[in-house]
Amino acid sequence: MTTFEKELSITLLERYSSESQDMGRHLDNIGFPDTPENNEALIKHLLDVGNKVTPEQRTWVHSTLTGPEGTLKVEILDDQRAYLTTLKLIPTSL
Repeated sequence: MTTFEKELSITLLERYSSESQDMGRHLDNIGFPDTPENNEALIKHLLDVGNKVTPEQRTWVHSTLTGPEGTLKVEILDDQRAYLTTLKLIPTSL
């Protein structure tokens, strides 16, 4: 691995880590802390939303995740892979 490739890998890991921490904060803010039960509920929600995607409609899919203290807009981009490629959690006001 070249020095450039190593630096790129580190930069990408830092970016993904930062994005993950932001999502965690958004979930905490709506009263959805990082617990096994909440993680299971979040996974179920994402799978339910993902099941709405059809081959003709592989684009942004929108839903809402509501916690005891607020709501997040959820956007999933499905680009025909077998896994979610892009997930956004966007704070909203009630």
